[in-house]
Amino acid sequence: MPAWERLVEKEEDRLDRWLHRRLPGYSLRQVRELIRAGRVQVQGKRAKKGSLVQPHDRVRVENLEPGVPGVRPEAGIVFEVVFEDESLAVVDKPAGMPTHPLDPGETGTLLNGALARWPELSRVGKKPLELGLIHRLDTKTSGLLLLAKTEPARVLLVKEMKARKIRKYYRAVVEGHFPEESGEIHLPLGHHPQDDRKMVAALPGQRLRGKPQEAITRFRVRERGLDRTLLELELVTGVTHQLRVHLASQGHPVKGDDLYGPEPDPASSRYLLQSWRMELIHPKNKKSFSLEARKPLTLND
Repeated sequence: MPAWERLVEKEEDRLDRWLHRRLPGYSLRQVRELIRAGRVQVQGKRAKKGSLVQPHDRVRVENLEPGVPGVRPEAGIVFEVVFEDESLAVVDKPAGMPTHPLDPGETGTLLNGALARWPELSRVGKKPLELGLIHRLDTKTSGLLLLAKTEPARVLLVKEMKARKIRKYYRAVVEGHFPEESGEIHLPLGHHPQDDRKMVAALPGQRLRGKPQEAITRFRVRERGLDRTLLELELVTGVTHQLRVHLASQGHPVKGDDLYGPEPDPASSRYLLQSWRMELIHPKNKKSFSLEARKPLTLND
């Protein structure tokens, strides 16, 4: 296969992320594998994990095969449809099911099942592995997910999401006795400097990879138990892992959280965290409406 070459245009960037944006059909994981395999060169030298590129650097990838964009439809994926019409669908994702594939050809995700039910999703969106998804949920988080079934609907819903006009409410069972009845958590978050899986609170002296992002969570207590508290949360902003990091930062991580909890349990199949209510403006008729999961999370789940 012929080599692929490009010049870096504007500013310093991480090589893996720069390549990922320029190789359609290749996931970030696959791009990093190309680098590990020694198939990527920068200025004629073999690139290493974590390499940076500068303006005017020449990047070369040897024997690059065309990526295989797209999601495979998979009829055996089971999920509940809470609402659907010609413009959008809201589904209830089970805990333990990934939202969408990370690599071309991956199966077993909610989006594989959604594409089997609604083939028109293949014509929606700019990212071949996300199609009409308007937002995502962590694999071990359950609850409501919004999909656009047409490109005009996707464009409008993305604008609503960025303008914070789509309101998303969660329920969480957290460790211990949460001290306040209601309030807001204003705590910027950033990427962990070494662990790609984690986000961290941007506290004074905390090293970050990249810039911190504004993060706001509203909370109120729904019910208390002996060693746990059921909270209702509003995700005002939408930073990766926001609710989990915010709650852990208060000393009350989500039950079952294997990344931010005090005693990680990788074998746990779910977090006690549910996207349970959504309020939005319909992209076609412009009417406001709300939807809720039929089985809200309870204190004793």
